[in-house]
Amino acid sequence: MVTEAAQSKRLKIELINEEVPICLNGDPTRLRQALLNYASNAVKFTKAGGIKLRVSLVPRSAPTAPSHQDALLVRFEVEDSGAGLSEEEAGRLFRVFEQADASTTRKHGGTGLGLVITRRLAELMGGEAGVSSRLGEGSRLWFTAELRPGQAGQPDFASLPGFSDGLDGLALEAQVRRLHGGANVLLVDDNEVNLEVGQDILHRLGLQVSTAADGAAAVAMVEQMARLHPFDLVLMDMQMPVMDGLQACRLIRASAVAGATPVLALTANAFVEDHRACQAAGMNDFIAKPIEPLQLCRALLRWLPALNPQPVPTEQAQGAEPSPQLSSALLPGAAPTLNEARLTRLALLPGLHLGKGLAALRGNSDKYLNLLGRMLQSNTANTAALSTQLAAGHYGAARMTAHTL
Repeated sequence: MVTEAAQSKRLKIELINEEVPICLNGDPTRLRQALLNYASNAVKFTKAGGIKLRVSLVPRSAPTAPSHQDALLVRFEVEDSGAGLSEEEAGRLFRVFEQADASTTRKHGGTGLGLVITRRLAELMGGEAGVSSRLGEGSRLWFTAELRPGQAGQPDFASLPGFSDGLDGLALEAQVRRLHGGANVLLVDDNEVNLEVGQDILHRLGLQVSTAADGAAAVAMVEQMARLHPFDLVLMDMQMPVMDGLQACRLIRASAVAGATPVLALTANAFVEDHRACQAAGMNDFIAKPIEPLQLCRALLRWLPALNPQPVPTEQAQGAEPSPQLSSALLPGAAPTLNEARLTRLALLPGLHLGKGLAALRGNSDKYLNLLGRMLQSNTANTAALSTQLAAGHYGAARMTAHTL
């Protein structure tokens, strides 16, 4: 990222690794930002010579040893052959909105804030930052970070938040299969990806699943099936086109043949008034979206009628056996795959709960990545649509677009 600027000034960039392991477990985004702040400054303020990027381990006997026994304290340095700094200038370098020389801003631009940010990033990673420099002899800016030993090609996805919940839920899943296997469930949602994820979870629980894309279709199916093979339970999305979940539930409750069918709301709204609206419409319970397998299992155990209990092996009931759908890419000792590389990149995205997503699909990384791709494709126009709707004052349409997202 700094090579082009360095080449334009005929500066040589040298990378030096002083026996630091290649594979480490840490925050690559913060490390990249901190190093980039230092390296870009080095290129900016160096007229001739070169720049060295060095990484080394801080000995455990040093005053600033790592705080955890299994952690390594790694020191990153960026050394330049520039003009260097006086002791007074070096002391001001990491202060907010200050630079070593007031003429720097006029000559090179910038505020020096990048160095302050680097110190903060280092502190967030359990380290610190500083500078050693002598006037006329160049500068060496450094920061440290606590990192843990890693292993090539083996990202520990199972340790991500939410993934362990999925594995711990095997016992609950076995209980649902034993008590309610074969139960007839209707899943109602206007979102294709939501339907597929929900179907996947319900099928894994041994349930028979029918689907509908809006409330009107759901009511018609409930009425029709009531005379043949009645639904044991309905999972109903709240906001849908044609007819929403509240109106659909009211019509089901008014049915002479299907009025007692348990209806559980699927809702992304956690407000008290939304829960009251569900209860007023005759909903038995509500499940938060996105659906989490543990929460769904508990709701199904509460509301599904018990059928013919089927014995399950003790190991399975205790959750000792991994599900057959667990992707081989996530098992210990598996060879690195293209999926692993993609999942590793996704794990860096703020706000994306990778562990929960994989847990919902029992670690099936192929399906997870496929669903993400389809979700992206089906929502590419939504950003522009939302801006257009808001500009035109079409707030109802904008609300539906935001809800879809």
